[in-house]
Amino acid sequence: MEILLSSFDRVLESDMRKMCIGTYFTSGWCYSVDSWLNNLIPAISGFSGSIAVSTDKSDECLNKFEKIKTSCKAVGWDAYSIISDIKTDKHEAYKKEAQLIIATLQQKAFGFAREIGADFFWSVESDILVPPNSLKVLLQALEFDDNYYSFGMVTYPNGHYLGGRGTPTRHICVDIY
Repeated sequence: MEILLSSFDRVLESDMRKMCIGTYFTSGWCYSVDSWLNNLIPAISGFSGSIAVSTDKSDECLNKFEKIKTSCKAVGWDAYSIISDIKTDKHEAYKKEAQLIIATLQQKAFGFAREIGADFFWSVESDILVPPNSLKVLLQALEFDDNYYSFGMVTYPNGHYLGGRGTPTRHICVDIY
C-alpha cells in the first residue's frame, strides 16, 4: 500500500513543498530493492525532497542504501539511512514477529519525516513497483475539492483488487474484455 500524508496548511507549488518518502526493508527483502528503485526514480523526477531508508544493520541493506542514495541524488533527492539494531529475517513472513519488525522500521521513517518537518510523507514499501506518474497523481488527488483532504492513498493492483492482474507496462489489466 502506498500512503501520502500532508498537513492542512500545505502549499502545493512545487518549490514550496517539503516532501519525504519513506521505505523500509531487512536483508531478507533486499532482492526487491533494485526493481523498486528503477520504478521510483521516474516517479520522483521533477520533484525534490528527502528519502528515509529504514533498515537493519546488515551489509546487504547498507549496500542497497548506497545505490538508493546515488540514484536519488542524480534526480535532486537527498537520501538518509536509518539503521536499527534488530534481529531480522529469522521469522516467517507475515507472522506477528515479522510484522513487528516492519512496523518498527516504518515508525522510524515516519519519525524522520516529522523531525524534518515534511509537509508530505509518501510511504512506499520496498517491494512496490510504482507507476511513473504515481507521485504526480497522488499530489493532484490531494488538490481535489480545494485541498479539503489531507490524506491520500493508493493501493497496488493485484488479482484480488479491481479484478486485474498488473504487469510492468499495464499496472491494472482487466480479467475480461
